[in-house]
Amino acid sequence: MVVIGTDVVENYLADRAGHRGIKAEQSQYQAWLDIVTHANWRNPEDMKASYPKPAGSSSTSRVTTTDW
Repeated sequence: MVVIGTDVVENYLADRAGHRGIKAEQSQYQAWLDIVTHANWRNPEDMKASYPKPAGSSSTSRVTTTDW
């Protein structure tokens, strides 16, 4: 997969190097970048298959309410 905009993220992280929590953000970003740059996804379904939804999660993003 080709990832664009990495310079924007890396500049953001570099500009905040002394901020609390930034090392964790950099680590998480690097882990994500390693995963996606080595992925061989051909379409969104391939990506979704790599990350299945947790049990009990809804198949839609809609919120349902009940009127009492």
